[in-house]
Amino acid sequence: EYITNSDEYIGFIYGIISSDHDIETMFIDSILKHADVTLGDLPEFIDRIKKISKNYDIEFVASLSAEKEEMIGVDFTDCEILNYFSPREILMPQIPARLGERKV
Repeated sequence: EYITNSDEYIGFIYGIISSDHDIETMFIDSILKHADVTLGDLPEFIDRIKKISKNYDIEFVASLSAEKEEMIGVDFTDCEILNYFSPREILMPQIPARLGERKV
């Protein structure tokens, strides 16, 4: 079986912490792509991660693919956004300054 929701994911994190007491950093990659965590779950999930971080002195590094505007209700207080870019910036090709020039 696998983790099916954000509550189970938090439980999984507590399980890791209980079996290894010297964890300093936990990396969570692409949280929205597994464990059925949705944008709607993010505010509570991030708040719970922040509490775990404070209580156990663990730094969390999480990645997710969403526009900042889509993360309604997420409190980024005490969070550091390491890298933010718009998917639009990636998909838009560099357009030359002079479109009329052609090499023959």
